Amino acid sequence: MPKRKSVPNKSIVSKCPKLDDTDKINHNEYKSLIQSAFLLKCPPDFFEFYNFCCSVFPESPLGLIDKRTPVCTTLNGIGLQVELRNGIGYRPVTSSHNEITEMLQNLMDSKNEKARLRNLSKLDELMTLVQFANDEGDYGQGLELGLDLLAFHPRGPLESANCLNKRIAVLLSTGYRLAGRPRFSDVIKQHMETRSTPKTVKDVTASSG
Repeated sequence: MPKRKSVPNKSIVSKCPKLDDTDKINHNEYKSLIQSAFLLKCPPDFFEFYNFCCSVFPESPLGLIDKRTPVCTTLNGIGLQVELRNGIGYRPVTSSHNEITEMLQNLMDSKNEKARLRNLSKLDELMTLVQFANDEGDYGQGLELGLDLLAFHPRGPLESANCLNKRIAVLLSTGYRLAGRPRFSDVIKQHMETRSTPKTVKDVTASSG
């Protein structure tokens, strides 16, 4: 039985300083939030890019996040919003956040190939359930699991989680495509291919142009 309920989640983002506060202290605090919640490092020109976004769309991105009604929580605390149609579009991942975190950490800590394959099989079971859910129109489960994997913090070096990159790419690109967001699907595939490569926002926009 599903162990997670699809209930609204109060976003942790509301606790962070506003991005339009340009003093250095708030910028550093926000960079720390992004690192902890999204497992992303801010490029040097992040706030320059943010100011550009504000010039073309005045409403705060954080305000938009807080206005959502998520169908579930995610491992980073942000939650996931899915447009349900006649109750179809989402079903919960069948493992709790604690179970997923323990499973992934065991995978990172595998001492030999036999242990690695054993721990990997547990993750592949969840991915098989996602395939069933996708076939039945509940693409939100794959998005939820993909976002959970993307937000996983290994106890060791962050790079040790790169073994999850291909699975994250499959889960999220498929989920976004089924959700009618093909550009999101393209972005996540490109991001996961170069996830460990340092880059600036200008590098990203140049490569996608």
